[in-house]
Amino acid sequence: MEADGDGIAVQLPSGRERFVEIEPLLFRQVNGDARIVFHEEGGQVAQAFYLGRLPLWSVIWPGSVLATVLACATFAFALVAWVKRRGALLGRVYFSVVAVAGVAFVWFLSFWNLLGKGFRAG
Repeated sequence: MEADGDGIAVQLPSGRERFVEIEPLLFRQVNGDARIVFHEEGGQVAQAFYLGRLPLWSVIWPGSVLATVLACATFAFALVAWVKRRGALLGRVYFSVVAVAGVAFVWFLSFWNLLGKGFRAG
C-alpha cells in the first residue's frame, strides 16, 4: 500500500487497485465499490480494514455450502444408525463424533459469515 497523489495504490490478489479519499480515513476503490477504512490511534494509523469482496470468496463459498450439506447428511445418517442400531457400538460412536465435528464446523462457517449473509450464527 502506498500513497500516490490524491489516493492510495493497493496490491490485491486481483492486481493493483487505486483508492481515493472520500472522507477522512475512508477510501473508495476507483473502478469498484470496495472501501478501505483506516483506524487512527494517537495521530498515527494503527490499522487498515478492507471492505470488499476478494476473488478468493468465489472459491470459499461453494466449498462452505458443500461442507454444510455433507455435515447435515452425516448427522442424519448418524441418527439413523443409532435409531436402527446399525453397525457396531464403537462404529456408531465414531460416526457420531465425526457428525458432531461436522456440525461444529458448520457453526464455525456461520459464525464467520462464510455461508452468506442469510446464514449467521449467534
